Amino acid sequence: MVGFYRQMGEQPGVLINRTKDDSVVPTPSNASRVYATAGRFTRGRIDRPIVVTRSNLKRMLGKGEPIRETALNEAWAQIFESLENGAEAAIVQRLIADGFTHMDVFVLKDLNDGSFEFVVAPAGADVGDGDAILKIHHLECHNDGVRVSIHAPSVTDDDGEEQDTSVITVTISDADDNVLFQINGSLSSTDTDDYGNSIFLPDVVMNSGSDALEIEVLDTFAVIGADSAAYGFGKEVKSDVLQYFVEGSPVYTADNLSGACEKLKATPHQYDYVASCGSQSIPLLVGLMGVAYRRLALYAWDIPGSLSPDEAIALMNTIGFLNDKDSYLARAYWAPIKSRDVSGVNPVGYLGTSALNTAMMCDRNKETNVYGVQRRNYPVAGRNGVLPRSGIRQQYFPSSDGLELSSLAKARINPVLFDTFSDGSFCIFTDSLSCNKKNSKSKLVAVADMSAFVDKAVASIIKSALQRPMAETIKFANRILESLFEDLEKSGWIVPSQEPEMDGLAAKFDVRPNPQNPYDAVDISYGISYDGTTRQISISQTIKR
Repeated sequence: MVGFYRQMGEQPGVLINRTKDDSVVPTPSNASRVYATAGRFTRGRIDRPIVVTRSNLKRMLGKGEPIRETALNEAWAQIFESLENGAEAAIVQRLIADGFTHMDVFVLKDLNDGSFEFVVAPAGADVGDGDAILKIHHLECHNDGVRVSIHAPSVTDDDGEEQDTSVITVTISDADDNVLFQINGSLSSTDTDDYGNSIFLPDVVMNSGSDALEIEVLDTFAVIGADSAAYGFGKEVKSDVLQYFVEGSPVYTADNLSGACEKLKATPHQYDYVASCGSQSIPLLVGLMGVAYRRLALYAWDIPGSLSPDEAIALMNTIGFLNDKDSYLARAYWAPIKSRDVSGVNPVGYLGTSALNTAMMCDRNKETNVYGVQRRNYPVAGRNGVLPRSGIRQQYFPSSDGLELSSLAKARINPVLFDTFSDGSFCIFTDSLSCNKKNSKSKLVAVADMSAFVDKAVASIIKSALQRPMAETIKFANRILESLFEDLEKSGWIVPSQEPEMDGLAAKFDVRPNPQNPYDAVDISYGISYDGTTRQISISQTIKR
């Protein structure tokens, strides 16, 4: 007999209740190693953002194309480099213009000889005299097309005679014959496996875990005859490359660009950073700033390296969000350097650094201390911000009196240049300024990074206190904030404040019912004194007798 109960009636005995865990504390998620962007690519869904990793880059976005053909191709090169240098994933929204064409693939089976034909046509179109048995809708939108193959396994009766079958394997491959999807199922809506699960092709696709493929069976009574070229071991009928998607001219309207940014705002995928990936479209740059604000993410964007300092500053002055109170979330990089493209697609040339800097921040975030706190108080700049590139050639050399560099800093532009240290000369991110023009802590990228993390961490953990009694929520919030700020102070993120109202503390918080809605609303406020970043050092020497 078990020596205890999990539910108790009137009988004598011992009841063990469910274990309650109140030890939860904010911890970094993989969002701290992920960034979002938008760009033009030769593959990729157009209806929603997709997750791109180092292993699936070419499948999801296609092959890279030279920047010399169109500057829009820089986004692919920057994403490739970022995934090689610390970013765990990129949440990518593919840009698409109004003139695209997205069609379906129909599989036709001749009623007389059982041969197959593959036809690309819009949904509902007249696809010919054959018996259309399948309609395939592929949502990954390959400019270079796909191949479709049909195979039917051999089925025998009790006498060993081969029989017609409704069970087939549909394989979707890319233009290079790499398998994208392989679906084993039945043309009959009533067929099941040994466990009673449906093996009807649309059901198998639905249960596969991918929503990038849709298959509709147009003839549920169709079978594959034993004399078919697709029937039996090692046999299949395979199409040529089917051009089912036509991108059209990549000339994007304001609606196209804003629509892409709205999708990035709404995606359930989590990310802590946004990168422009070299875009020179002002509407897209501004739109991505909106993404950064909505998702409370730090935003890196590129100023073309071919510009002079004066031209770079002039461009900064044309960007509307620089005057916004949330401009501390943004940072600008000007890299007047040429280097090799690590993807091998482009020759030595200009390549922006917004995605690379973001990737290096993601890589830094992989490390945590004993309190589970990341090193966000260390910006990716200076000796900690060496570009992992080869063949770097600096194209512009700011004046030796420092006036141009001072003007760039005043404009909140971070140059990417060579500098000399005790252990050698390196091309580095020379500064770590946000786009906030005020002389405050939030002009520092590290402070912006820490501030954004704290707000998101508090919001994510406090959210679990919704729909609880008010007193319990207040108690829970006080405990979480006290623990969080203690860990941040021990980790060097925050330091004792000089403000009188802070009472010498590094962080001070208040949790109380909202005065106007005291029965169902709680107000949480906190003041935090973040540690700054050393940007300038003054050295003085006095020679004594």
